[in-house]
Amino acid sequence: MSNPLLIGRDQSCDLVLDSPLVSRFHAQLEDGRLEDLKSANGTFVDGVGVQVAQLQDKQTVTIGPYHLKFEEGALRFKGRGLEVSCRGLSFRPPGFQSDLLKDINLRIKPGTFLALVGTSGAGKSTLMKILAGLVSPSSGEVLYNRRPRSSPEFRRSVGWVPQDEIVHAHLTVETALGFSAKLRLPPGTSNTEINRRVHYAAEQVTLSHRLQNKILWLSGGERKRVALAAEELGDPDVFFLDEPTSGLDPGLEKEIMLSLRDLARRGRTVILITHATDNILLCDRLLFLAPGGHPVYSGPPSEATETFGVTDFAEIYRLLTNPAWFNEHGLKMSEATRARLNEEIKDKAPTGSLDPKRPQNRGISPLLQLRLLLKREMVLTYSDKSNLKLLLLQAPVIGLILGQLFPAGLFADSQVMDARGSYPLLDSPTLLFMLVVSSLFFGAINSCREFVKERSIFRRERLLGVRPETYLLSKLLTLSLKGLLSVLALMMTVAYLIPLPWTGLEFGQAFLFCWTTYLGGVGLGLCLSALVGNSEQASTLVTVILILQLVMSGAFIP
Repeated sequence: MSNPLLIGRDQSCDLVLDSPLVSRFHAQLEDGRLEDLKSANGTFVDGVGVQVAQLQDKQTVTIGPYHLKFEEGALRFKGRGLEVSCRGLSFRPPGFQSDLLKDINLRIKPGTFLALVGTSGAGKSTLMKILAGLVSPSSGEVLYNRRPRSSPEFRRSVGWVPQDEIVHAHLTVETALGFSAKLRLPPGTSNTEINRRVHYAAEQVTLSHRLQNKILWLSGGERKRVALAAEELGDPDVFFLDEPTSGLDPGLEKEIMLSLRDLARRGRTVILITHATDNILLCDRLLFLAPGGHPVYSGPPSEATETFGVTDFAEIYRLLTNPAWFNEHGLKMSEATRARLNEEIKDKAPTGSLDPKRPQNRGISPLLQLRLLLKREMVLTYSDKSNLKLLLLQAPVIGLILGQLFPAGLFADSQVMDARGSYPLLDSPTLLFMLVVSSLFFGAINSCREFVKERSIFRRERLLGVRPETYLLSKLLTLSLKGLLSVLALMMTVAYLIPLPWTGLEFGQAFLFCWTTYLGGVGLGLCLSALVGNSEQASTLVTVILILQLVMSGAFIP
């Protein structure tokens, strides 16, 4: 090896590590002195992040997903892969009197395709979320490569595919994967490389022919594969998938399972939850959980039916829901399974601990992150043509209606008494009130679904380092711009039909007042969107609150 040795993703480096988790010029080794070159994801020695370190013989250097052993003054490639394990894992949900999971020990070797199966309520989703770092256990610990899962070393090591979509349906596959790549790849990655990795990820899940199609138009199986491709872009070592084959026909289900098996064959650890057992034999290992979080079987799928003394997997589910059978046989099987799982981790004690002083992964700067999220919001707005048309038409239509409700001479200098015995000018406060109310309604209605419709997407991107304040600011800026156009269109339409007695400055002041009212509506809508469970609830609740505001304003009921 050359001295000094430049390590990175760039082809000009002395040691090229081709992974998006590795910066172009990541680290440098000279006379045993390892220096991190301000990389995006950090350099680690025996699990501890370092800026500069003098290496000792037999120490392990981790750069991105790669592990290198320092021996005889040189770095030797150990490979890649991630072992997932847990020790003494228990979880009791708030308010529960008993544990959902109790004293679970588990070791999943790198490159294993593991299926978590069992009856509803057995704790499968909870166990997987704890292993992925989405939920904290009540007791016990989760380890990756025998080090704490919360180590910054593993921040980019996890791929998470929930049941809900984690990509925007109104974007094309290529555009959605492009934005996903920019969130996952190190800052400064060229557009050429991003494009190359997008096409490679699509090819890995056989979606190259769908790159120009909107995700909205794809089949259920293809959408699942888009989510899988989005995770593939980050080159994680472990994939967690929550029922990726639910709702798919048998052919699509097998396609997904074959894709996952291929990932495992390439050295990734794949952990999924499934209730579909037609293709369960494609997995390397099963972990069967019974109600109460009891592990009753851990081993190859081909031996599961024989162990339970049945002919198919459906019979296993039936047995596990039979209290009499479980008390007589299931508890004994659980004890035997626990003993085997305990034996697997007996000699696998943790090898490192968290060091609060070590360097943290840098990731994308807040400004670059904001620019990327703003660009995505603009592309999303343009891509959703039907919603865009409604957005552009709502203000002019309301303006036309207001123009018909009030006479053109509302603000005329000479007033003529109408049939009601009233002068038109007396209705002018009502027009101004309707302008303000319309602005408030626009803001609340346009924003009330913004958070709830992207909740699963934001949860996933939060794990990638997307800051909540940056995400919120991108929404506020985009909605503010939309409000600027909507309020201006509303007031211009009304001013065209009903000449307003304002100077340019006065019109600007009235516009500014209506726009800030619109922003107040945006704040209301976003708060509701963060609180409700789905888009339908958001639409219903915002309607009720706006009507209450209208009634209690005193404009109609003294």
